[in-house]
Amino acid sequence: MSLNIKTVLSMDECSEYTGLTKNYLYKLTHNKQIPHFKPNGKKLFFKRQDIDNWLLSNKVDSQNDFDERAMEKVFELNELIKP
Repeated sequence: MSLNIKTVLSMDECSEYTGLTKNYLYKLTHNKQIPHFKPNGKKLFFKRQDIDNWLLSNKVDSQNDFDERAMEKVFELNELIKP
């Protein structure tokens, strides 16, 4: 079954899906830095949607995005100080 269809991934599948090593995934789970499940207290599972959200978290904006937001703020401030 394709990993893009499965809703719950094993450690091996999560490693394949994300491209992260199992060792690194274990470190992330140990430090509670990645969402995961341990239904029997041993084997780890990952909800694919949680992993997708985690992978897309902490976005770093491009310089262009930053410049656009700065220009929007300048225009907003200009509107506030217009007589």
